[in-house]
Amino acid sequence: MKDNEYMPFLKSLYTAELEKASAIITWALVTFTMLYFMVQRGDVSPVQISLAALFCCSYLFLWLKTTSNTELDIVDSKSITYMVLMFLNIVIIFFLSPYTYAAIFTVIWSALTPYFMNVRLAMLLSPLWSVPLWLIYTFYWGENYAFVTAGLFWTFNLFAIIMINTTINEKKARQQAEQMNLELQSTYQLLHQAAEQAERTRIARNIHDLLGHHLTALTINLQVATRQLEKSSGDNQVVKGNIEQCHSLAKLLLSDVREAVSDIRDKSKIDLPSALKTITQNIPRLSVQLEIDDGLYINELSLAESIVRLVQESLTNTLKHGQADNCCIAIKKTQKQLELTIEDNGGTHKPWQEGNGLSGMRERIEAQKGHISFKSSNNSFVVTALIPAENL
Repeated sequence: MKDNEYMPFLKSLYTAELEKASAIITWALVTFTMLYFMVQRGDVSPVQISLAALFCCSYLFLWLKTTSNTELDIVDSKSITYMVLMFLNIVIIFFLSPYTYAAIFTVIWSALTPYFMNVRLAMLLSPLWSVPLWLIYTFYWGENYAFVTAGLFWTFNLFAIIMINTTINEKKARQQAEQMNLELQSTYQLLHQAAEQAERTRIARNIHDLLGHHLTALTINLQVATRQLEKSSGDNQVVKGNIEQCHSLAKLLLSDVREAVSDIRDKSKIDLPSALKTITQNIPRLSVQLEIDDGLYINELSLAESIVRLVQESLTNTLKHGQADNCCIAIKKTQKQLELTIEDNGGTHKPWQEGNGLSGMRERIEAQKGHISFKSSNNSFVVTALIPAENL
C-alpha cells in the first residue's frame, strides 16, 4: 500500500489524539491551579483539598474511560454510566472548591454530549447542567455574581456542543464520501471486467462461428476429395498425399481454433479477488485478511456484484456496530457450492436483530438462490453465505 493511502487514517488519528491532549492539558491547568490556590487560602482544610484532588483525578479517569474508543462510535451503557458519574464528580468538586472556574470541567463534559444525544436535545438541556454551578456558588459559597458566571459558562457549553457536533458531521460526511469512493472503484472494476468479458465472448463467438465454420467446411471438402481420388483410376499417389497432408493440417488448425476459443472464454470470467481487494485495502482501524481459493472466477456479473456488496455491508456493520479491529474474509469453492465466511472479533453479548443492512444482505443472497446466516457471540460476529455452484 502506498504511503498516501494511509494519510486519511493518520490525519484522523492525529486529530483525535490532539483533541485528547488539549483536554488533558486543560484539566491539568484547572486542577493544579485550583489546588494551589486552595492551599494558599489558609481557610481550606487539608481533608477538603485532598478530596478535591481525589475527585479531580476521578473525573479524569472517567473521561479517559469514556473516550477510550477513539472515535466514540459505540455508545453503550458503560459509557453512559461514565458520563453520569463524571457529572456527579463535577457537582462534588463545586462543593469542595471555592473557585468558579472549576466549571471548565463542565465545558469538557459538554463536548462529549453530542455523541450521546441529538444536538438539539443537548442544547435544550444545557441550561440544566449550568444550574448546579449557580445554586452551589450562590447559596453554599455566597458568591454574588454566580448567576452571571453560570450564564457565561452556559454559553461556553453551547459553543463546545456546536463545535463538536460540526466535527462529527464533517467526519460522517467524509466517511460517506470515502465509502462511496470505494463503491465506485469496485463498481468500475466490475464493469471494466464485464466489458472485457463481453468483448472476449464476442471475439470467441466470431472465431468459432466464422473461422471454425470455414475450417470445418474445408476439412470436409478435403475428406471428400480424398475419397473421390481413391475411386479414380491412375497413379495419383502424390496428389493424394498432398490432399491428406492438407486434411491433417486443417484438422490440426481446427483443433487449435477450438482450444483458443475455450481459452478466451475461460479468461472472460470475472476476477472476484481483485474487486474485493479494492474495497478492503484502505479501511482505518480494521485489519482485513482475504483468504480466497486460487483461480476463483465467476461468470455472472450480478453474482459478483452481490458478493462485493455483501462484503462491503459487512465491513460497514463491523465499523459501525462493533468494536472489532480484525476481520477475516474467506471464500471457498466446492463442487456443490461457493461458501463465503466473514468473521470479525467485535461480537456482542447484547440481544440483536436484523436491521436494514443485514436484511439487504439476505435479499441479495436469496436473489442468487443462496442461503445466508448470522451468528454472534461475546468475541465474534460471523456471516456465512452459501451459493449453489450452478449459479457461478
